[in-house]
Amino acid sequence: MDKGLYDTLMTIAVVVMAIGGLNWGWTAVMSWMNESEELDLDLLQGTLGLPPDFANVVYMLAAVCSLVVAGVVLTAMYSKPKVVM
Repeated sequence: MDKGLYDTLMTIAVVVMAIGGLNWGWTAVMSWMNESEELDLDLLQGTLGLPPDFANVVYMLAAVCSLVVAGVVLTAMYSKPKVVM
């Protein structure tokens, strides 16, 4: 695969992953903010029966991990290698 095409596909994939991570984080924040209101059950709470606070911690962990991986991958792809003499 051509390096330019590879870099483009990786960039798109990482940006989509980062957007997904932000969505997970936003889901957790909105769930914590709306504790008193009845929310639609999601996969972790509805299907697996996890308590809302634990599910929100899982969401935040997924968000942080997604953003860290996105940052590491993009930094590695677009930083210029240092030349050691």
